[in-house]
Amino acid sequence: MEYQELVDLLFAESDENYRQFNKKIVNTEIKIIGVRSPALGKIIKRLKKDAIDPTPWSWHDYLEVDFIIASMMLSHLDSNDKKYHFIEEFLKDTDNWAVVDSLSGGFSTDDFAKAKGWIEKFSKSKYPFVRRFAYVHALNNFVKKDYLPTLFPIMKKDEHYYVRMGQAWLLAECFLADPQATEDFLKETTLDDWTVNKAISKIHDSFRVDEVTKESLKKYRRSRKS
Repeated sequence: MEYQELVDLLFAESDENYRQFNKKIVNTEIKIIGVRSPALGKIIKRLKKDAIDPTPWSWHDYLEVDFIIASMMLSHLDSNDKKYHFIEEFLKDTDNWAVVDSLSGGFSTDDFAKAKGWIEKFSKSKYPFVRRFAYVHALNNFVKKDYLPTLFPIMKKDEHYYVRMGQAWLLAECFLADPQATEDFLKETTLDDWTVNKAISKIHDSFRVDEVTKESLKKYRRSRKS
């Protein structure tokens, strides 16, 4: 399928109200067509069934095309290493959380030690949405009690809002896996005040944490200096 044919297919499924909604929440300079998830999913399924090659298509012109390329490439590539290499290149020039957060599926989670090396590498990238992927990928695949002592040291202070949000989200998930270890980390971490407070806020919002614990965590809230 030619690139323009794909774009025309997507525009045939566009919904202006949905496009405007996504413009507000995704915060991207990439053009949004406004295709709802069920329709986009059917298009992706069809393209995969027809074994369409997405490699000639342009990256970061349209948000929906990015979703399609990412989904098809991750399905096609036959090892975690190949998938991580693709993601590292693909996310260098993206500017939004939505594409990043769609990329964590389809990975083998059997070899945490190897995955940890990639997560650590991504966390040090100069590209903010590669860094966000490190934390979102970890929270979607590797939040297990035994892994937390390895994941906590990877988290470093970051100036980028969407990276900080990824860290806070990861910490909230870690708390569900091991409350004591995560509480100890929140107490001692050198992460910035905003990220610590946001993590505590996300934990507080969870229906899986009791009220007594939520109240106890408030003592770790910090004054907003950073």
